[in-house]
Amino acid sequence: SLSGKGRDVAQKLWEKVVAEKEIYTNALTEYKSHKTEFNKQRSALLDLLNPSKIDVMCARSMQAMEDSWYTRGLTRGMKSLIGLMEQEFNVISEVAAHSQAFMQDSYTTFHARFGFEKSQIPKLDLEMARTKLKLLVFETEQFCNDPINLYGTEKKWMIRRFWRMLVEEARQIFANARAETERWLNETPLPLETQMRDHKTHLQQRLDSMASLNARTENIDGELRKLMNARKVVQDQATMITDLIVKLRETMPPKT
Repeated sequence: SLSGKGRDVAQKLWEKVVAEKEIYTNALTEYKSHKTEFNKQRSALLDLLNPSKIDVMCARSMQAMEDSWYTRGLTRGMKSLIGLMEQEFNVISEVAAHSQAFMQDSYTTFHARFGFEKSQIPKLDLEMARTKLKLLVFETEQFCNDPINLYGTEKKWMIRRFWRMLVEEARQIFANARAETERWLNETPLPLETQMRDHKTHLQQRLDSMASLNARTENIDGELRKLMNARKVVQDQATMITDLIVKLRETMPPKT
């Protein structure tokens, strides 16, 4: 009786876990489609930070100098470069915000449907890059306000050298912004995907436990069959012995 009840309970638990796994598998399929779209946005975002972009911006800012290698041209060229980089960072921040909201939907979905930890994706932070750009503007103004650079005999050479230094610093700022963006893109889906793997492992462990339970139930059934067969043998032997005793009693002479 207990074996039958246990079998019914085990079957219901098995069906429940299998149904949960199917629902979860469907959710993972939906997420893969979501992740594919996120990866497209990732490519678009990194393309905005392609190193070739800084070369284009530098070339455009050089035009702003109008071949005037004096402090006025330097200031104009540097402000043009910083302005172009600021515009680029603004576009990057907008695209990143869209990607963040897109991936946040997945976090919210898995939290609501499977009880995952409720997480808030941090924003892409490019403030350090923006601060360094402002510092380049300040350095340019300081250089241009220095009388030595205004009236020195080698001012054109000094301005060119200072310009090259500024451009190298701008390239580094751009490269750092790309590295920070790539780090942010890599880390954005990581907590969710870690929980996905853990949940999948947990479901599989439950299925394995149910399979083990079913195996034990089958073993119990086998043992019960053996016991029933042994019981029948004993019953047959008891019947035979009883028949023999009866026959012996019939053949024995009556007591006087």
